[in-house]
Amino acid sequence: MPTLTLRLDEETLAALRKQAEIEHRSMNDVTVLAIRDRAAAVTRRAERTVIIGELIEGNRELLERLSR
Repeated sequence: MPTLTLRLDEETLAALRKQAEIEHRSMNDVTVLAIRDRAAAVTRRAERTVIIGELIEGNRELLERLSR
């Protein structure tokens, strides 16, 4: 498994330690989960943006009539 070294300021490191303690997980596990959660959130946001754009485009005439 590849490794990654992170440089954290003291405040961020303290927050990571506290979160790991609260969750009864290692700091590594908390970090990995945070990265996965962030990636999933960004993906969901991008997918939602595409869906909303398609809905607007598909209903443009109706939206224009409603705006009058």
